[in-house]
Amino acid sequence: MPPSARPSRQRTASAAIIAARGSPRTGNIDQTPPHTASSRTGGIAQTPPATASSRTGGIAQTLPHTARSRMGNIAQTPPHTASAVIVAAGGSTRMGGIDKTFAPLLGAPLIAHTVERFESHPAIDEIALVLPANAIPRGEELAAARQWRKVTRICPGGARRQDSVYHGLLALSPCQLALIHDGARPCLDAAIIDRGIQAAAQHGAAIAGMPVKDTIKQVSPDLLIQNTPPRAQLWAAQTPQIFPYQLLLKAHQQCPNDVTDDAAMLETLGHPAIMFQGSYENIKVTTPNDLTIAETYLRQILQPTTPTGDGL
Repeated sequence: MPPSARPSRQRTASAAIIAARGSPRTGNIDQTPPHTASSRTGGIAQTPPATASSRTGGIAQTLPHTARSRMGNIAQTPPHTASAVIVAAGGSTRMGGIDKTFAPLLGAPLIAHTVERFESHPAIDEIALVLPANAIPRGEELAAARQWRKVTRICPGGARRQDSVYHGLLALSPCQLALIHDGARPCLDAAIIDRGIQAAAQHGAAIAGMPVKDTIKQVSPDLLIQNTPPRAQLWAAQTPQIFPYQLLLKAHQQCPNDVTDDAAMLETLGHPAIMFQGSYENIKVTTPNDLTIAETYLRQILQPTTPTGDGL
């Protein structure tokens, strides 16, 4: 799906982000302001030597003394900006030999659908895509072919998901909000991103999720039922998960535990987060059957809006 064929169902982004930033826009794509620190070649921004981070081995290494202004120990980031880290560095171990990141969905690789939900959203300024090291050349070719203008870095993942997220955070320019999203969740729409940015602007950290539909049982290692938590209090966590950039960066540097998502990392450090409504269609592709389900949901997201009435 080339950029010219992207869905016309573009929704208005968070007023808190758009109104305050005031950056010029053409169509659905941000125009890079003249003071940015990157030039773009073949769809991937090549960072010049004067940026606030040095890059080694494809991973952005944050320098101890940057050009950012500082108050206390916290770097001051540009106001009202949001950037995304899309994490797709897993091994597709439950996909029966299928590389889900590049699995075809409606004529495009799965990861292309995911990236282009953020690429086309006016509140997102920059995207860091995290892939397995051996998939980076393929990712760069895809970015150039589909003319992604906001994907400024494609960097290698780490041993754990949280390591991959950290690599992506270091690859971003400083921003106000960082949106962390699973590359294997291509079925989000603009409204989810809007709700997440609004929730994070109000509460500081916000996690997409939906109430569970099934009764949940807590069991022992030998599968004996131990407890039945009240279903009304249970939500299934999704992505995007949205945090102040500096807070999340600090959490990654301080959290000693293995965690399954970034919200759990903040929980271990005592930082609260709020849940906002995601979508039951915002599934994570984990098994081959999920590809069929995702294709059905994507058709609904990508279909053009059908005019009603006589059109007069």
